[in-house]
Amino acid sequence: MKKRSTINLNWQFVIIAALIVVVTTVFAIANNYPNINDRIIAVRSGKCVSMFLTEKGKVYLLSSSDVESHFGADYTSPLREICFPSPIVDIEVSSTCAYALSTNGELWMWGSNINGQLCEADLEYKTTEPKRMLLNWKIKRVSICDYTCFVETEDGILYVWGNNSL
Repeated sequence: MKKRSTINLNWQFVIIAALIVVVTTVFAIANNYPNINDRIIAVRSGKCVSMFLTEKGKVYLLSSSDVESHFGADYTSPLREICFPSPIVDIEVSSTCAYALSTNGELWMWGSNINGQLCEADLEYKTTEPKRMLLNWKIKRVSICDYTCFVETEDGILYVWGNNSL
């Protein structure tokens, strides 16, 4: 009987500890979130980075402490706004890079280019700040994985770059 009580207490302790972590994280995000009238409409998560997209087209990035080793960035604040000149309509993040797509078809990417997934010739290229890619293209849709990027333009053409070893 005593063993059963101990097991139940251990599980209760784990559940309570997990709830405390979740509630603390939610409060931390809520306290740093600047505009309560701007609802979050999309959340995307990678290995050590999560991004939030709001109704008004703003993007917020939440990073873990090991973001530099996986994403090529060392953000000092765990939650920060990423500013763009136009409202954003779509976001995605992988373990190596991220993108944001604006209302007028501008593609912004950042992170590591280890396999050419940022459409740069230099495979050692890394950027912590978003860089506008494919300047003269009107992008309709984007999809990324760790080492590959897929882009569909408004005229229906699909482009792919990055790791193509398979």
